[in-house]
Amino acid sequence: MLNRIILASCLLAASPGAAQETILAVGLEADARLVGSDAVPPERIMPDQVVFFDLVSGSLRRSGTIDVPVSFQGPPASIAITPDRRLAFVPAANGRVADAPRTLVPIDTLSIIDLSGDAPRLVQTLRLGLAGTSATLSPDGAMMIVTHADDDSATILRVAGKRAEIASRLRFDKGSRPLAVAFLPDGRSLAITFAGSNRVALFRWHGTEIEPRPFREISTGLYPASIAVCGNTGYAVVGNYGTVSGDRDTISLIDLRAEPARAIDTVSVGPSPEGVDCSADGGFVVTANQNMSTIDRADPRYSPDSEVVLLAIRDRRLVVVDRAKIGAWAQGAMFVSSDLIVAESIEDRRLHLFKRMNDRLVRLSPITFENGGPATLGRSPG
Repeated sequence: MLNRIILASCLLAASPGAAQETILAVGLEADARLVGSDAVPPERIMPDQVVFFDLVSGSLRRSGTIDVPVSFQGPPASIAITPDRRLAFVPAANGRVADAPRTLVPIDTLSIIDLSGDAPRLVQTLRLGLAGTSATLSPDGAMMIVTHADDDSATILRVAGKRAEIASRLRFDKGSRPLAVAFLPDGRSLAITFAGSNRVALFRWHGTEIEPRPFREISTGLYPASIAVCGNTGYAVVGNYGTVSGDRDTISLIDLRAEPARAIDTVSVGPSPEGVDCSADGGFVVTANQNMSTIDRADPRYSPDSEVVLLAIRDRRLVVVDRAKIGAWAQGAMFVSSDLIVAESIEDRRLHLFKRMNDRLVRLSPITFENGGPATLGRSPG
């Protein structure tokens, strides 16, 4: 009975006139399915999509769908939404092209979607010249940073009206593989994960450009891929994805207020934590472990399930408090509110929902998609 009550409070349509609180974007990857340990296009060719949900008065409601390219490559939290909730930006790093429909190749698309009308509408398709692995908006929504892991660079874009234009590019050390960007609460700096060089670097931000050299480099764990800032607590968390070897990988807690900023705790969570997020109050962390579900089934390390892991931040430490299994090939996990969590499985094409009740994950009915598996996420700021 408890699960039914929770489900009703989280998923039923909101009453007319309720104020919109949060937009959740879910990118559906239709171009890839697992065959052994390889991601290959399926026989039935369908368009990638982004599905939008409104969280209104505590209820999650599907509000629109649009066909645009998405990609499972890169940090799962790669869709950016403006502070006024009027635009969404969707990068795609790989996909099918007309002359090679059965092969996944690098692409360089950034789709800009107008959310202000009755239905999502594509207003610009920008070619970046390089495959973009994540898109992150500045707090004021006026600038955007798109990382290019394969090129060891980032593109800085200017956002005005309903369009974006390339302002500049910044190159990093060869082989550093920049993946995820997070603007820090001080408004003057940002953090970038460099998976190839196993570090998180802090850079000065001047409103329209990044200083080319970091002012601080932090060692967290092996292949740091995703990062989330924990509200105004002064903490950030980093998911250290590892090498998909079957070894247990880690989440690190960074104290941004320390002099100098540094990692103050790193805990084992399981194989390959793909996405990581903090609750708005900074008290809890969630991650989605791929958990060796993307390797060949004949391999003795193979697992049929991914895993959602809930952690608490207590006394400047990370504490694992609960776990739950979901379908294979997990991508992102995200707090939609302080107690509603979503987690993606590409393989079973489901967005898994959980209610956080204190230190417990209470499973809700998942949302199943037809076109593809959920691979990327985005949440409106605030």
